Amino acid sequence: MLSLTCCLSLVGLILSFFGLKRTKNNQRKGRWAAIAAIPVGIIGTLILVGGIIAVVWVVNNTVTPDNAEVGQCINIDDGDDNTIMLRKKDCGDKHDGQIYAVEKLSADDARAIDDNGGNATLTTCSSGEAPLDKLEADGKRGIVRWATEDPKDPSAGDTVICFIEADSGKLDKSYVD
Repeated sequence: MLSLTCCLSLVGLILSFFGLKRTKNNQRKGRWAAIAAIPVGIIGTLILVGGIIAVVWVVNNTVTPDNAEVGQCINIDDGDDNTIMLRKKDCGDKHDGQIYAVEKLSADDARAIDDNGGNATLTTCSSGEAPLDKLEADGKRGIVRWATEDPKDPSAGDTVICFIEADSGKLDKSYVD
């Protein structure tokens, strides 16, 4: 039974080998269950390991206000309700945008976000220099965007990520010094 549960499949797999040993030479009944538990336990364990690897990969490749760095290239996935997911990307590969500032949210900007339902132009992001002119020199257009941990309940002092996003197409190099 343990082999059927993904989290305990490894335990079930180990116990199935003990079951095989105890039922050899028909000393006890249930050999069929021990034999059946082996492939089920192997599959369950592989699913568990794959799930752990996937979770670790997502966590290591997601940019949050706590781990954002100036110059990081990112892919941007827009979600519902003004939510976005930023994923790390190598600047030499095709990417959607790049972080140019990581700042603390001012009280005025926190109020502006709150008053405008998450849609606001932040003066906080103006303190870092958005490299839009560098994009234009390459014949590309970009827009300035920002992300904070909770745009529905912003507070002064929250970390805000300021980034440029390609208006159309993808970027293929770094635009932040």
